[in-house]
Amino acid sequence: MIIIINIFFYWLQNFGHKRLNASRNTNPIITQDTEDLALTKNLARELILINQKTDCEKLKKDYAHLDELKKNEKLDLRFENIHKKIDSKIYRLRHFFKDGDEGEIETFLVYLEDKSEMAKIIEKSTFTKGVLYKKIEEAKGHVLYREEGVNLSENVSGTLFLHFINNQLMGMQGVLQTQEDHQNIDCRFQQE
Repeated sequence: MIIIINIFFYWLQNFGHKRLNASRNTNPIITQDTEDLALTKNLARELILINQKTDCEKLKKDYAHLDELKKNEKLDLRFENIHKKIDSKIYRLRHFFKDGDEGEIETFLVYLEDKSEMAKIIEKSTFTKGVLYKKIEEAKGHVLYREEGVNLSENVSGTLFLHFINNQLMGMQGVLQTQEDHQNIDCRFQQE
């Protein structure tokens, strides 16, 4: 009886193997259909965004306040916008670099807002601050809004562009060099 059972299992094992191999030859492996591939790509994209958000939160701790960075780091100011109220008039001071034929041109603008909050340029100067710009900058008044963009490259491996509003970090962009690869950072934050 034991011999008959062993023969039966031997036959079952061989028959099953032959049947499986025959099935492999006639039915090739089926690839994922387009819906599955799209879902997989979306999940991978979401994982990248989640990882990037995590990286952004880690980096935000180091660069959260411009005042601290000004004390400890060498910053390259790329633009500055200041809205300042002096004797019921609101002035906007803009300082930025624009591209020229022979490199960057440092530019200073002074705007004056009318009653409908439309701003009109009342002074434009290049390379150095104009007389009115200096006067408004030094005048006593209330700063309503300050926006600054700086490049930071001294103590990071790569270059980061940092965007601040009222000294609070609002965005980061750039490429960080890690041991594995170059990591592109593009972070946006909400005002606290």
